[in-house]
Amino acid sequence: MDYSYGIQISSQKWPQGIALICGAITYTHFELNRRINQLANGLLKAGVRQKDRVAFVLQNSPPAVELYMALARIGAVAVPINSRSVGAEIAHILNDSGAKMVVYDQLYEVNVNAGINTASLQPKCVIVGQAPNDIVTSYEKLLDTADTLPYVEVNDSDVACLLYTSGTTGKPKGVERTHGGNLINITNVLLSSPRLASDIEMYSLPISGIGYIHFLLPSLYSGATVVLLPKFDPRLAWETLVKYQVTRAFLAPTMIQSMLDIEDNSNYRLSLHTLDTAYEIPDRIRKQIVSRFGENIFHLYGLTEAQLFSPSPGAFIKTPGANGKPMGLMEYKVVDEHGNTQPTKAAGELWLRGPSVMKGYYGNPAATADVLHGDWLKTGDLGFLDENQDFYFTGRRKEIIKSGGFNVDPTEIENHLFNHPSVREAAVIGTPDDFWGEAVIAFIVLRPEISIADGELTDFCRQSLSSYKIPKRFLHIDEIPKNATGKVERARLRELASLLGKEVKC
Repeated sequence: MDYSYGIQISSQKWPQGIALICGAITYTHFELNRRINQLANGLLKAGVRQKDRVAFVLQNSPPAVELYMALARIGAVAVPINSRSVGAEIAHILNDSGAKMVVYDQLYEVNVNAGINTASLQPKCVIVGQAPNDIVTSYEKLLDTADTLPYVEVNDSDVACLLYTSGTTGKPKGVERTHGGNLINITNVLLSSPRLASDIEMYSLPISGIGYIHFLLPSLYSGATVVLLPKFDPRLAWETLVKYQVTRAFLAPTMIQSMLDIEDNSNYRLSLHTLDTAYEIPDRIRKQIVSRFGENIFHLYGLTEAQLFSPSPGAFIKTPGANGKPMGLMEYKVVDEHGNTQPTKAAGELWLRGPSVMKGYYGNPAATADVLHGDWLKTGDLGFLDENQDFYFTGRRKEIIKSGGFNVDPTEIENHLFNHPSVREAAVIGTPDDFWGEAVIAFIVLRPEISIADGELTDFCRQSLSSYKIPKRFLHIDEIPKNATGKVERARLRELASLLGKEVKC
C-alpha cells in the first residue's frame, strides 16, 4: 500500500474532525482526503504516471500536503524543493531528479522560471495562483476531477519521495524514501510519542524536509489537527500557540531563541504538553527554554536518511544532551573507525539498521555505497551510548577539524563561546592552513549594542579549552547562515572565511 493510507483511515474515523488549519483555510479529515483523491485523479489526467518524478516549490500550505499524498496515491515520486532555493539550486534538483512536472506557488514564480530556463529538461508547469499563460496549468484545474479513490497498485519498496539533503557540505543528494519506510517511520513515531485526536500540532518547519514525515503526518494519521505556519515568525508562533491552544510543536533552538527575545513573551499562556527540539543546545539556552516552557521538552535526534531518536520524559533536565533511543523498530550501535562496537561512553560513529532506513541516494551509487554497509546505515554522526543505552550526539565526522595533529570538535568550542554573556551565536569551522593543516576559525554574532575585543574572547576560551582548540581567528558577522531547518551552513561559512580571512585579524 502507499503511505497515504493513513489519511484514508483518519477520514473514516474522524470525518468531521479538523485536519488542517492554515490562515483562513480549514479542512476536515474527510475534506482533505476528498481533495487528495481529486488531485490524484487530476494528476493522472495530466499525464503523470507511476514512478514519474514531480517536483514542487511550495510554502507550508494545504496544497503541499495534498500533493505529497496525491502523488503517493498514484505511485508517483514527490520531489519537494525548499522554497528558499534560487534558480541554480532548483535547476540542479530538476536535472538530478528528472522531474516530469513542477508545481509551485506564484510567490516563487521568478526563481522557478530561472531554474527551468537553465535546466536541461522542460517539465510541465502547474501554478498555485493565477496562471500566466496557456502553457502553465492552474492547480485548481487539477482538482476539477472525480473524488473517487484511484486504483494504482503501489509496492512498499517503491520510492515515494526524493528528499534532497540540506547541502551543508556540498551539492544536495536525493534521499530515496520508500512507501514502506515512510509508513514504518510514522508508526515508529506514534509508538514513542503517541498523538490523540484532541491534539493540536503547530507545524513551522519547511514542508520540503523530513519533518513532514516526522511530525505532520503522525498527527494527521491520529485524527489530530495540524496548524500550518506558511513560514516561521517568532511573534506569529506565540500568537498561534495561544489562539489554537496548541498542545504539540517542534521548534529548533534558533526558533526558540528568537521567540524568547520578544520581551513580552511571558504574557502568552500556553497549552503545550510536548515541545520537541533538536540540534546543539548550549546550557545557557537550555536553562532559558526550561524556565519558559517547563519540563515537557524532548531533545530529539534524527536524519533524512532514517528516523528520529527521542529521550525519556524529563531527560532534558536530568540528563542534558541525551537524545535517547530510536523510536520504535530500529537497531543502533556506536562503532570505532574499523566498525567495531564501542563500549559504554566510548565515542564513535552511529550506525542504524531497520525498515525506515532510506533505499539510497537517487542516481548516485557511489554516495550510497559510502553510507550503506550491508543493512547498516553509517550516519556520519558522532556520539556515545551511556549505561542506559541512550545516545548522545556530539558532532559530525565530516565537521571534525584536524589542526596541528589533533582532532578538534567544533561543537565543544561553540558551546563554550555560547556561555560568554556578550555572544548571541557562534559557529566554528576549519580552514586550510599551511602550518596547522586546518586552522580553527570562529564566527561570532554579538548581542545588540555590544562590542568586544577578540583578545577577550581568546582569554575566555583559554579558561576551559586546550590551546589547540582555541580559534586562530574570530570573524564577526551579523548572522550565522543557516538552512531552513535551523542547521548551520558550514559550507557557506567556509566561503565567508575565504572572503573575510584576510581582512579580520585576531
